[in-house]
Amino acid sequence: QAIVDSGNAILDVWYEDVFDPETPIEGKEAMLATIFEFLGLHPGLRPQQRDQVRLLFHPDDGPLNSAATYRRIPGIDDVEARFGSDATGYLFR
Repeated sequence: QAIVDSGNAILDVWYEDVFDPETPIEGKEAMLATIFEFLGLHPGLRPQQRDQVRLLFHPDDGPLNSAATYRRIPGIDDVEARFGSDATGYLFR
């Protein structure tokens, strides 16, 4: 609420919306274009960029972040011990 009250422009983006396996690739690219426009960038992608972006829209093909990235988070082992499970997944298993 503090962000909304600040009066600054915001764009609400949820990971689940961007990486929803039920959303067609065209819908995901449209979301990306909206994000680019919000940031003041050209919304279109060149063919090579489109190919690279399409790989990112398949998180099941490989992790977006490596274990080394997560290891940089202070207290990450405590987070994994508390929240890691078969239902939610694990960072390091």
